[in-house]
Amino acid sequence: MWAKLRLVGMLAIASETPAILRYGEATPGLIRRILTSTHSSGWPQTAKNLTVNEQMAIRKNSRDYEDVRTRETQEDSGSPLYGLFSYKNTLNLGDEIQSIAASTFLPRIDYFINRDTISLYDRQNIKLIMNGWYGHAPEFWPPPDAISPLLVSMHISEEITKQNKTKTLPSSIILSERNQEYLRQHGPIGARDLNTMRMFNDSGVDSYFSGCITLTLPFYLGERTDEVCCVDINDQLFIYLKSLSKYKLSQYSHVEYDNSRLKRFALATDLLDRYKRARLVVTSRLHCALPCLAFGTPVVFVESAPDHYRFDGLRELLHVAPLSNLESVAQLAHVAELYGNKTDFSPLRRELQATASRFVHGK
Repeated sequence: MWAKLRLVGMLAIASETPAILRYGEATPGLIRRILTSTHSSGWPQTAKNLTVNEQMAIRKNSRDYEDVRTRETQEDSGSPLYGLFSYKNTLNLGDEIQSIAASTFLPRIDYFINRDTISLYDRQNIKLIMNGWYGHAPEFWPPPDAISPLLVSMHISEEITKQNKTKTLPSSIILSERNQEYLRQHGPIGARDLNTMRMFNDSGVDSYFSGCITLTLPFYLGERTDEVCCVDINDQLFIYLKSLSKYKLSQYSHVEYDNSRLKRFALATDLLDRYKRARLVVTSRLHCALPCLAFGTPVVFVESAPDHYRFDGLRELLHVAPLSNLESVAQLAHVAELYGNKTDFSPLRRELQATASRFVHGK
């Protein structure tokens, strides 16, 4: 009862059936914006002289890399070329969200590179911000010489996923003696979490805690809705929060089974647009919680994943509650809305912005 009284007027939860975001809600206008918008709106221009249908056809033919250079870039052999990670072996839209964050530093995208088969890239020399989760296909390390990498915001998994055909720990390959020379050559390595930083350093590879590149997404100063976004939380927690408040509560998920690049980036962009305008976000997804920090959206991170080492160093930046304690989640939601998020991430944000900008612009 005490928690309920404290929370009245906080969570904006409506009585209607919760809405699950589906692709049909990503409008043609949103798709067009992703394909043709300028850098100022957060997504670099990819193919100014190609129609939307031509762009969609390019993305439909998914390969390990795709050339999406503009005709001007193809004719200008002196311009640097830029790559961006795409994904084929993941259900988690958090990967696309990380690519969207990386893309905001790029003047354009010339190639999409499949993160999990990176060594197969054999085209022109490119610059590539190589943030993200590594572990599905460690046998495709190291990257080829044609890629000039920024090794930042990297996480190395200690799990053997179904996609991992080697059935060995990713670290045993990525941090093998054969690959350590490559890592030292392009170091120091920015680790997304403290556990990954320790793994690098214990292998004799200089590393520092960079945090996640999604912390660099732009702070949002516009109007907010009365929506509370509940992202990949269970029904028990959702119903409990709904019983405590009167505002609109909606459910969303980062799980998407379709591997169409266009669809996945459209969904990820739409989700970020919702998060930045939300009154509050309650989520079990790291790449929902960290973008909310960047946007200035009050957020509570509900920790439930078994591979908790992924959050070492990042957990301290957030309001965190265990999934097993519903009352604690609700109380932290109240704190987040009243007082906002923690600001401890600001130094990481500034350093990541400076590092990525120096890499892209050669300074």
